[in-house]
Amino acid sequence: PEVVYDPHGPLKFIKKNNGPHRNLGHIRIEWDEAAHNTVGDSSCGNGNKANCPALGYIRHFGSLFDQDLGLPVTAQPEIVGPAGGFGWLLSLNEGAPKRLLIKEIEVDPSTPLVLGISYPAGTSFTITATSRWCSPSSYYSCQEVFTQVTSLMEVRHSAGNTYFFDESIGLLYVRIVMPPKYFTGDASVTESPKWHRWSYDTPGKYGGWAIDRFSHENVLLPRQANGPLLTIIASCPTKGNGIYCAESPPQVGPEVCSPGYEQVAYDKCCMPSSPTDCEFWPTFTPTISPAPTTAPPTKAPGSNLVANPGFETGSFAPWYANGGNTITLDSSNSHSGMYSALVTGRTASWQGIAQDVLPVLSAGSTYNLSCWAKLKNASYEPFKLTLQKNDDNGRAWLGQTFYITDSWTYVSGSITLNVVGTLTSAILYAEKTPPGVEFYVDDISVTEVI
Repeated sequence: PEVVYDPHGPLKFIKKNNGPHRNLGHIRIEWDEAAHNTVGDSSCGNGNKANCPALGYIRHFGSLFDQDLGLPVTAQPEIVGPAGGFGWLLSLNEGAPKRLLIKEIEVDPSTPLVLGISYPAGTSFTITATSRWCSPSSYYSCQEVFTQVTSLMEVRHSAGNTYFFDESIGLLYVRIVMPPKYFTGDASVTESPKWHRWSYDTPGKYGGWAIDRFSHENVLLPRQANGPLLTIIASCPTKGNGIYCAESPPQVGPEVCSPGYEQVAYDKCCMPSSPTDCEFWPTFTPTISPAPTTAPPTKAPGSNLVANPGFETGSFAPWYANGGNTITLDSSNSHSGMYSALVTGRTASWQGIAQDVLPVLSAGSTYNLSCWAKLKNASYEPFKLTLQKNDDNGRAWLGQTFYITDSWTYVSGSITLNVVGTLTSAILYAEKTPPGVEFYVDDISVTEVI
């Protein structure tokens, strides 16, 4: 059987190897800010147990699912399901969305995921992919405007930067692909930065890989990036609130089987008279996902493995605040160059500024961690540059505590990255000063001790 039911879960298992592209996909969609802002208050509550009503539904393409409304889409619209089939069909109860955002995408690069959205006939579209943590250059671009094509097949076989609107049934089709975090196009295959089909082997902007992933004991899953955004804007007359198109869209799904075939799974059609005569339409090559390279690109021995160590790009990427605190670029108190980072609004000693360094570290190696730090509203406090690691033994923190003052102080110490099993996370961050203490940090460095 295609689906195996386990009553102890209760869970339903879909056989992954019964189709050439089967995998999981995840997206978050947003179209009504007021509705999404009710989550945790008047809707979709946790502690208060507020109801989470369906604002729409999403299901697989095909007649096999025509009698099923599908998965409810709520004000907390996280959508997870089997990908690599004919596609997902989205419809909202109030009508077609004027503006739809798609974010937090997690789709294997070799797995096609086509999203169909119902719209009134005559609607036109502007579809744009944007990387919010991006600075354009001769090697990287930060925005991609999608091109309209004339068939669903072209969308499915595309690199994920095209769309097709089928006027006859009122369906907009886009292919959802896993985007890089820090750019929408690069010059790795062309002279100028271009969008192309990203893979697990596409180099990242700051070392490592463009497509983040979780890997553990032969399990490989894409890991969403916070920043890339796909925006669909429909050109249509709207209802009074401006959120939905005024005209109701047709509620029709696409045909997915060739004549004489019947749909038997979300990705498969078979001949009723010959159950082994099946098609996975439309076919997509390659049918087997290539094994990604596990070793990240390396830097020269002794070089700084930290990306944007002195914030001289004029932005924080790929740094981030690792708590409820705030980080601000400061041009008046840099140790070197034009900028330093000012960390404020701290309510816990561990809060500070952090960067994911997993792609550039190697198990068993020794590293020197260093930076320059300075207190803003105190004169003498503890400070620590920490490497938090996760492996088969769980979580551990490596680093040494120093004391810094309201003058620039150099902090430096060595750690050895001993790993049990698989290293699944490595986060570098500055911390340790008491809650409420604000500090500057600059010229952060991680170098391998050779």
